[in-house]
Parts: sequence; structure tokens; C-alpha cells
Amino acid sequence: MLHRLPVGDVKEDWSGISPAELRDLVEGLRRRDFCGYVELRWPDCEGALILSGDGKVFAVFQADAVDLRGPEALRHIVTRAGRVQPRARVVALPHTLGPLLGALSELQPLHVGLHTRFVDLERLAARLAREGFSGLVLLEGEGWWGFLPFGDDTNGNGAVYYDGSTVMGRQRGELIEGLVGVGAEIEVWVSPVAGPRPVEFEPPASEPEQAAATPSPAPEQLPAPPQVEPTAAPQPGWQAYKGSETFVAVPALTEADEEGGPLGELRERFGQVAVELARRLDGTRTLEEVREELGRPCAELEPILLYLQQRKWMARYFRRRGPQR
Repeated sequence: MLHRLPVGDVKEDWSGISPAELRDLVEGLRRRDFCGYVELRWPDCEGALILSGDGKVFAVFQADAVDLRGPEALRHIVTRAGRVQPRARVVALPHTLGPLLGALSELQPLHVGLHTRFVDLERLAARLAREGFSGLVLLEGEGWWGFLPFGDDTNGNGAVYYDGSTVMGRQRGELIEGLVGVGAEIEVWVSPVAGPRPVEFEPPASEPEQAAATPSPAPEQLPAPPQVEPTAAPQPGWQAYKGSETFVAVPALTEADEEGGPLGELRERFGQVAVELARRLDGTRTLEEVREELGRPCAELEPILLYLQQRKWMARYFRRRGPQR
């Protein structure tokens, strides 16, 4: 979901932020009814605190196969920030997008990897409406996003078009008609049974409480880590993939200019190692061979591979065995 958050106006950029600084930053934004999100990036995971413009905050955390929302996501974010301070960016968005961002924080992927080249958007929307679908169809084109909400309370209303500077509220059918023939990626996100869960930072302990308590680092005054959070460095070995698998990157990725486009996006998210990884996915090496060449642990490379697969920038490579008859 994080890669689908719209681009907005970057208000602040932190090279590293502590849990206490993050709490103060978000609380200040919330008091100002800020609409947008605080993007958080570590070498092996990412998160976001989404502010819907009405004082509510929603949390998302993703790492490898872990995808958490709500209070659980906030606990992971605070715990991880206490160990390694993440990069942080404050991205402002128009208030029209606020309710959609809040809802998107809890939606679950139903269909991803679709495109208007292969899917008739009008037919897809008609089918979802007939089936009583509740959720959101998210469109992303070249520099623009479309949000098509579905549910009993929408009645075809609430669709939004946003291109980074212009935001327009439209009827769902009207927006779809305007996008006929326009290329865009499509994702369908379904609503869970419960609604989105706003999160709250725990307030700092008062001075008397601090004096009575055993001295401890500031991060420990924030939400305690969940039981599933590892307390040591990840164990070596592939988790989402097998070391014997071979992948090939799409030509649009390997032949792109490193200063921009997909390779630039990879470097921005994961660093130069992602560019070197993508260039080695040529069908001649297994993942373990690539890892050995790069000298990096599996835990560092797997999030990059998952992102490449999600963006459809790589494909599994199968070698032919034996003569073909």
C-alpha cells in the first residue's frame, strides 16, 4: 500500500528521527489538522503515519512478508525507530484526500497488477457495484492518481482525481468516463469488517513517575515491542524466495537511465545496492550467486526483490531442461 501513497508537497525531511521526535512531530501536525503522511524508511522495512486532516492518525508498517495496520503498526514503528532511526519525510496532501487516506490505511489488497491495457475499467466498476463491493479502486497513471470508493454509503459519490497539484472531486461514473483510453495501473482494495483504527502515541511519563522508575532509555517509555518483533539481527537465509531461484529484470528497468526513472526510484528507496541488484538479474545467476557477488545479507536484498516483483519489474526465469522435441 505504501508505494501507492500519492506524491505531495514535502514539508520536512529528516535523515534520522528518534521515537520521541517522531511523537512530537506527529502530535504537532495533528493539532494543526495536517493532511498527508509521515513516510518512514529503514534499510529493510518502511512505515507511514497517515494524518487524515481531522486530527486522526493511522499507521502502516511493512517489512518482508509483514504487513501491519493500526496500533500494531505503531508499536513496530516506535520499536524499530528506537533501534535504528529511520529517514523521515513529511508529505502534505490536499484535505480532499484525507478521508480516502484514512480508509486506505486499513484496506487489504484484493486484486493487484492490473492495467487498463487488459482490464475494462467501466466493466470492472459495474461488476464491483453489482456485487456490493466495499472498498477502493486505486488508479495510478503517469503522475496522477484516481480514487474510486465503493460501498453502501458512497452511492457513486466521492471519486477523486489528483495529479500532484490539481485535485477534483467527481462522480465515480463521470471520472471513469474521463479516463477511458488513458493508461493506468489498477489495484482493488477491500474493506475489512472493522473500520480503520486511529492510533495514539502514549504520553511521556511525568517527572515524578520518571524519578520513581528505573532509569531507562527514552524509547522504552513508548509502546513496548510486540512479542513477534525479533530482538536480535535477522537470521541468515532466504525467507520469501529460494536461493536457487533465478530472476530476470525487465528491459525497461535495466536499460533505464540511472539518474531517473525506475532505477532512480530504486536508489531513492533502497540505496545503490538496489541498482546493483537489478543489474545482476539477467537470468544467468541464482539469487544466492547474486547475494554472494554483492556481499549483502538476504534480509537486506529480499525487500528489494519484493518491491521489484510488486512493481512487475522482474520475472522468474526458467531454464529449459533437455532437448525440445
